[in-house]
Amino acid sequence: MKDKIITRNFCCIFLALFFVSNIMYMLMSTMSEYTTALGASPMGAGMGTGI
Repeated sequence: MKDKIITRNFCCIFLALFFVSNIMYMLMSTMSEYTTALGASPMGAGMGTGI
């Protein structure tokens, strides 16, 4: 008998990682605005966001 891939644990872990990655990308897009408001150059803000 084959083991099921889509289990309750799989769905919970998938949803948790999905939300964490979404939050990371949302924060990355606002970080450059925040750093330029603090006085960083646009190039420095872009480099900091990309790294």
